[in-house]
Amino acid sequence: MDDRDWWPALLSHIPKENPWNNAHVVVAEIKSFDDTPYSGQRISSSALVPIDQLEQITQKLSNFNHEVSTSGPHPSFAPDSTYVPTFWVSAHDLPSTKYEPLVLSWHSHDKTILLPDPGFLMTYGLTPRTLGNGVVCWDDPAAPVHDVVKVSSPSIWKYPSASTATVSISKDYLQDYLTLRKLALVQVYWETRWGSTDGDMDRKLGDEEAVTVDLSDRKFQLNRGHGTREAVAAQVWGGRLIATPRNLPISGNSMEKDGLAWPGFPEPVTDEMATTMNMSNRAYVDDSVLGAYEGRPGFSVHPKSGSVTFGTQWSVGFCDRVGRNLIRLELKKLYEGAPPNVIRHWNKFAVDPLPDEAYPAALEIRNIAIRAEELTMALVALGESLATLAHAAGRRELNPENFVSLRRHALEYHGWWTLEETDAISRHVPINCSMDAFLDRCSSLNKISIEGLSEGNFRRTLQAIGVPAKSIATYRTLKLLDCVVRMAQVANTTGLKLSVDGKQIWERLTKEGTQPFQPVAYLFALYDIRTIADHKTGERHANLMKELARFGVSPGEEASGYGKILDDVYDALAAQLRESAAKIAAVSF
Repeated sequence: MDDRDWWPALLSHIPKENPWNNAHVVVAEIKSFDDTPYSGQRISSSALVPIDQLEQITQKLSNFNHEVSTSGPHPSFAPDSTYVPTFWVSAHDLPSTKYEPLVLSWHSHDKTILLPDPGFLMTYGLTPRTLGNGVVCWDDPAAPVHDVVKVSSPSIWKYPSASTATVSISKDYLQDYLTLRKLALVQVYWETRWGSTDGDMDRKLGDEEAVTVDLSDRKFQLNRGHGTREAVAAQVWGGRLIATPRNLPISGNSMEKDGLAWPGFPEPVTDEMATTMNMSNRAYVDDSVLGAYEGRPGFSVHPKSGSVTFGTQWSVGFCDRVGRNLIRLELKKLYEGAPPNVIRHWNKFAVDPLPDEAYPAALEIRNIAIRAEELTMALVALGESLATLAHAAGRRELNPENFVSLRRHALEYHGWWTLEETDAISRHVPINCSMDAFLDRCSSLNKISIEGLSEGNFRRTLQAIGVPAKSIATYRTLKLLDCVVRMAQVANTTGLKLSVDGKQIWERLTKEGTQPFQPVAYLFALYDIRTIADHKTGERHANLMKELARFGVSPGEEASGYGKILDDVYDALAAQLRESAAKIAAVSF
């Protein structure tokens, strides 16, 4: 075998590695291995190399140092000079003795800190997101793309080994950065591994205790263990070219030349073509496109139109919801108002356009935004009816928001979907919605429909109309609402008024009951569904179907997903809330 291809068996895994094959490229790493008789170690860094030096450097990759050098920490003060904090990857017998590191690193006591170069982070406007235990991910919120950079907690040295620390970067962003800066990425590394000797190692060592093997891209040192010829160590210092400038997957604008294929359009649409279009040139996308923006800081999603804005940076507007789960948008406005990466994102969700004969019926089909608004306003109406009852009974300090945590004027002024609770129930729901997603949405429905109700004000109102405090002392919010609605039903059938005949109505209810016995049955069912997510995995489906039977859902309806079932839950809850509000309002005076 040519020495240029030779690797000791203990290190033979290294030439088989190809960091660029991964979606996230590891650009810095500290790691220990449970070798015998001593721990193995690995340290790798990344040097950024000008492409005009590449030919010279690839002939001497072993001339890089494997660690990042620094001017600190804790430098000595020199009165005749100014301290400048700097980082570099050192080298010898190369065009430069110092190369720019992609990841900064320094040691402090027993910790080694790895930090992505702030210049890279700034280039793409990345923002940090802390995951706990020292782990930080950097996101591109404008795209939006999460986990562009992943940074582990610092490595801690505790003899005889160090805890693992890594920095990895999305390959697309890394490729883009190298191309923008006309730099190549070189991985520099050192690794030592211990193990049992073999014939190859014995031949290399011969009678020596240690030998060195120098190659153009790596240098080996082979050692026998102290006091034994059976244990050997193999160390390597080396470098390898990982990537060079090529294309611009993030900063490039493929729409200028290549364009994007949109169903219903005969050829890919470029920027120039889009400028010539008019409002009749519309594309259709599945509303799952909104999943990248819903609930994300900085983004504003208008659920009834499907439009999205990201601060003052970009917007996707001039669109409307069509059918249950489609968004129709003007391509000209999309190309004018959004950056290339956003346009590409929307293009991924493009679907065939609806035929002309589907209109105008397609515009009347109910979507999740319509259902969420109806549910929200039904809660507002309930609060208004309860406030009217409270005022008639002498509790004039109670307003609608004191009962349901929602106020009509604020919703109309700011937009009904802009509150945290209303936003959560207005997000898109695919037809094939999973059980976990269904349970999560039911939790959001429970939060706004039940947790948002005020137990104290329900209790005060019931007592104000004559209900004995002891009779409802153990009732929680939902049962208190149920009491009010049941009393309203009795009042309606007897001709009595809640605000003045409450005591008599309560006595009639206690003795005779009313129909329906539980007028807010869907709210009770929703309340019970909220706990199913905590059940054992094997029990959740059966328990959920049992509760959904209270909504009239039959076994098997969930086979294609829970989207349609969720539609029915929204509709049932909204209808029951509207009915309850109407019953209370009709008999308050």
